[in-house]
Amino acid sequence: MAPGLTTLDLAANQRAMWAEDHTLVWAAYQLEQWQARLAKERGKPAPQRSEVLRLARNSLEHLVEARPEEDTASPQPDLTNKQLKGTALTSFPGQTMSLLGRPAEEMVDSETLDREALRLVGAVETELGEQALDWYTELERDR
Repeated sequence: MAPGLTTLDLAANQRAMWAEDHTLVWAAYQLEQWQARLAKERGKPAPQRSEVLRLARNSLEHLVEARPEEDTASPQPDLTNKQLKGTALTSFPGQTMSLLGRPAEEMVDSETLDREALRLVGAVETELGEQALDWYTELERDR
């Protein structure tokens, strides 16, 4: 442990990191939804969605349905096979998600999660930039 840090400091930092990653997953999911809707409205095919973000989001969304055990969460033991298959937690090694570290870390490392979110943001920024340039060009042409 670093000098001056207490166990409480580490726990507080871990909770803050978990909350930030949770927010990142949900924000990226919302951005994917918006991107798909925008493509539909423009008559274009929707971009391929990230499987990494989908599994991370689903696992966080259904975490409330999980059985907590110390620092992990796993599917409820009384689920039928059909219900169990619909639970994102079944995608985790041992069907268990750690509640320590970063959300969904067992399934996707933090760099991959960050890279997927940044890829999505970059794609939307590029599209919006192109649209703004087209709009500006058309505006200048009409002068």
